[in-house]
Order: sequence, then C-alpha cells, then structure tokens
Amino acid sequence: MKAVNIFLFLTVSFFSCDKKPKEKPNEIGTQENNTIIELSAREQGLVNLNIETVRNKTIFETTTLLGKATVDENKISIISSRIKGRVESLFVRTTGEEIKNGEALYSIYSEELLTDQNEYLLAIKQRPEFSSEKNMVNKLTEASKKKLLLWGMGENQINKLEQSKSPSPSITFYSDVSGYLAELNISEGEYVDIGTALLKIAQASSVWVEAQAFPNEINYLYQNPETNIEFEALPNEVFKGRIVFNSPAFEQNSKINFVRIEIQNINRTIKPGMMASVVLKTDAKKTVVIPKSSITLGEMPTVWIEKEKGKYEMRRIHTGIQTKNEIEVIHGIAEGEKIVTSGTYLINSAYILTNGANSMEGMKM
Repeated sequence: MKAVNIFLFLTVSFFSCDKKPKEKPNEIGTQENNTIIELSAREQGLVNLNIETVRNKTIFETTTLLGKATVDENKISIISSRIKGRVESLFVRTTGEEIKNGEALYSIYSEELLTDQNEYLLAIKQRPEFSSEKNMVNKLTEASKKKLLLWGMGENQINKLEQSKSPSPSITFYSDVSGYLAELNISEGEYVDIGTALLKIAQASSVWVEAQAFPNEINYLYQNPETNIEFEALPNEVFKGRIVFNSPAFEQNSKINFVRIEIQNINRTIKPGMMASVVLKTDAKKTVVIPKSSITLGEMPTVWIEKEKGKYEMRRIHTGIQTKNEIEVIHGIAEGEKIVTSGTYLINSAYILTNGANSMEGMKM
C-alpha cells in the first residue's frame, strides 16, 4: 500500500513537470529530451533513492559445478570393541546424531570383565594381610588394574569399584572425540568379540564436497587456491575450499573427473548430504561494473544516471558478464558517473505513465 501511494504521488508530480529542451548528444550516445526527469528533495525521499559512483572493477565469468557435502574420511574415528561380550545398551542410535566428548556410547555385559573386577578387589583386600610381601602384592594389584584399563574401564570407574566393592558385569564406554555418528554397526543384544568395529564417529571440524568436473574446469580449480562454495541450505554464506583429490581416471563412459574439495567447518553448520555449488571464476577482466539492482529490464536494459542533484536521465546500456549481484556494462555508462541503485522501479513506472509506454522507442545508443 505504501509503494502504491508513493507511485500515485510521483505520477501526479511528473504530470506537472515541464518538458525540457533537447540536450546535446553526450560522449556515450544520443538521447532524446524526454529521457530526463526531475525529482524534488521530498520525492527523492519517497522513492528511497540511493546513488553510487560507477567504478571499474574486476569481474569474472563463472562456472558452477554441482556437488554434495560428505564426511571427511581423514577425520573418522572407528570405535572397536575392547572386550568380548553382549551389547546391553546403545546410547546413540541415529546416523548424523551429534556426539560430544565424554558422552556415553554403549554398554557391554561381560562375564570375563566380572571375573577381572573380582580379581582386582581381592588384590586390594590382600594388601594389609600380606604387609611383609608388600611389593609382590602391589605388583599383583597394578597388574589387575591394568587389565581393567585394557578392557576399557576408566580411572573414575575403577575408583568407584574400589569404594563400592561391588563388581558389575556391565561396562559403559564413552566417546573421546566430538563429532556425529557416521555409521552404526551393532544392535542391542548382539554378541561382539574383541576388535569388532562397532561404530564410526566423524569429526565435524571439516567436510568434503564431492563434485564432477570436465578437464578444463579442473585447471581452473588448480589455478584458484581457494574456491567459493555455496549451499542451498545456507543461502547467505560463502565458504572457501581447496581441492584435496582429483581422480586420475575419467568416470565410466564419460570425460568427467571426480574431484573432492575440503572445507573447514568451524561453526558446524555444514552437514553431510547438503547440496553444494562449487563456483569457478574464469576469464577475469577489469571493466565498468554496476549493481544488478540499478537495472530496469525490458526490451533492452536501462538505468537512471544522476546528471545533477535532482535531475536524472534514463539510459540504455549493453551488458556482459554478470555475477550474483553485479553486472558488466559494455557500453552506455562511463566510469565516474553517478547511477541510481535503488528506487529505480518507482521512477521508471512514473516515467512511463508520464511519457507513455512507447517513450523509449526514439532512444539510440
């Protein structure tokens, strides 16, 4: 509603504008006199006008490779069973579940563990009884303790065993890394042996993006030490990545290479499975570049140039390379000119209503 009111206000104002005499052709090209419009200070405020000076900047052609975030396999911890027994409880169950350092993972019931706990308690009990053979008893106690440590019991668990004097056939195992569950190979009630791979924990400090690229695109990847990577799920963020693997062979029945790019994931925002866009910058050139927001699209792109304070000229342009937010101007604007970057829609709408829908037909470059 606010935009409509502004539009109506500008329409009334522009209908009352006097026609200006024809201006001399400028160095860019010939323009008709009805391409000039004037705005009062109040009107400029109503359309939320923003002016920027045109600059020469470096702009790139871009090529986008589609990829997907995966686990960094160099940072996977494989958790294997340290004792023979039955899996009694699982405290993590879902792939992708976050795991913190010190968090309980699973517990195992082991009769062998129960025997060794009783042996350790017996060695402790014998200390005062065989004070004359103190060294031998201490060695037996240390040997029993080391056996419990090898089974995976921590110092705190052993201290609690000494205090309670109550051995338990179940032992709970805790994570010594932070990350997320990448793979779970066991279920409750299952019997495991020493060395059985139980689960995998992937550290989240870095991830891989796996993509496919043509040979010439691989060259651009190597020419740019850091590649921009964007994710559909994180639209306002751009990540830097570096190539860590380039398959020496083409994919089957194609001329495409498989590539892997590493990204630092310090804030843990990137999750495996996210779709990614690997943006390659090619054919860099320094030229006149303006924001895309300054362009009014039609049969030919147009912009508004500030000739002097309050006076604006509509001008057609030829465009070239474009990125997400900027576009190259091949012809129509010179460096140093002042261009309207916001408020163009309302100015253009009121201009057409004032001069007619065919007012652009007489314009030449």
